[in-house]
Amino acid sequence: MFAIARTKPSRRTGSSLALAIALASGTALGLVAFEAPAHAAKKKKKESAPKANYSKNFVKVYQTVNELLTGENADPVAAKAAVPGMLEQIETDDDKRLAGSVLFNVGRENDDVAMQRRGFDMMIESGKVAATELPQYLVNSGEFARQAGDYDAARARFAQAIDAGYTGDLVSVVASTYFDNDQYAEGVKYLRQNIDKAAAAGKVPTEIWIDVGFSVAYNNDLVEDAIALSMQAIEYYPSDKNWANAFAVQRNTLDMSDDITLDLLRLAAAKGALSSDRDYSDYIQAADAIRLPGEVSRILNEAVSKGVLKTSDPFVAEAKSASESRLSADRAELPAYERDAKKPGAKPVAVNVAADLLYSYGEPAKAEEIYAIAATLPGLDSNRVMTRMGMAQVAQGKFAEAKETFAKVTGARAYVARLWSTYADTQMEAEPALDAAPEASS
Repeated sequence: MFAIARTKPSRRTGSSLALAIALASGTALGLVAFEAPAHAAKKKKKESAPKANYSKNFVKVYQTVNELLTGENADPVAAKAAVPGMLEQIETDDDKRLAGSVLFNVGRENDDVAMQRRGFDMMIESGKVAATELPQYLVNSGEFARQAGDYDAARARFAQAIDAGYTGDLVSVVASTYFDNDQYAEGVKYLRQNIDKAAAAGKVPTEIWIDVGFSVAYNNDLVEDAIALSMQAIEYYPSDKNWANAFAVQRNTLDMSDDITLDLLRLAAAKGALSSDRDYSDYIQAADAIRLPGEVSRILNEAVSKGVLKTSDPFVAEAKSASESRLSADRAELPAYERDAKKPGAKPVAVNVAADLLYSYGEPAKAEEIYAIAATLPGLDSNRVMTRMGMAQVAQGKFAEAKETFAKVTGARAYVARLWSTYADTQMEAEPALDAAPEASS
């Protein structure tokens, strides 16, 4: 059975997912440390940067705090106790910038995350952080906010970082702020917006956006999102894993009739994705040995030859007997079905049956012709007719025409038609075209 290929996490994704996203996207959010400004001043004494404007009273109390933090007899706890007095002496933007760096370092030495966050915010608000360093400062501030559960503030900081020129993948990080807060729909929506934005700009969306979006959507019953993302996964990253997910999400989340299931499994067969006893058993049941004996016989024999199904199984034995007993007569009558379907005044049901049989026996060109007739007749399910006419076109390598046909499908068949359409996209450059139409056993 083609099951979801990704490991299924718990519904509550939380911080572990945020870290996984960050690592996978190359955006693990490290925090910068700051040299004690007195030392830094010595190193940069000869540089031509504008002279800092520190107020006299601030410098005096700053030196006291800095000595407690970095001196020979350093006492981080005492330094922390002295911080409020230092903050009271801030007069200039440079004072504020320097005080912020002290707050960060004091907070780090005392394992006070809130103080570290406040230090970053003070430095940013001072307006004295170099433009080249500002994006990382904003990211660090946002990460502190995220860790504190202040998700709105975190998203605001990450947005500012993007505007300031941060080049890492903050889309994944912003999405994690929604997932941390159990806002799965909002996080998936945010990812999809960025995926669509990248696609509209002619870019290939980042794989992890699609991958995480799909996983979260699937695990939290966001069915439409999961299906849409599974299709984007195979459009941009058509791996066997992503195809397996695309099949599985429809099969596991949608209430499909046997007729629709058959068309999904036909595509799985074209992709070589049938593997389990359930895959083959469902295919045999959906095709029906009475209606499509040739196709049932072919699929059954394939499953038996792979060792997936056994002829000793009563279900298999019954299907084998029923299909083989009808196979010769059914093939012999196929030309008559085709002729009758083309006659003026042919009954819609007879036309439909003829087209289905022709497709089932590996005659996609003839099937397309009859489906085109069926499309003009009253009383038939137009979505069913369009789906199968598109499938017949795909089997002939008429991919552009097939996409136009699939685009007309609405209702319960729309998802399967979209999957076939995506398959047509992936086959556009393939030569020769893969024949997706089944061929009956002789």
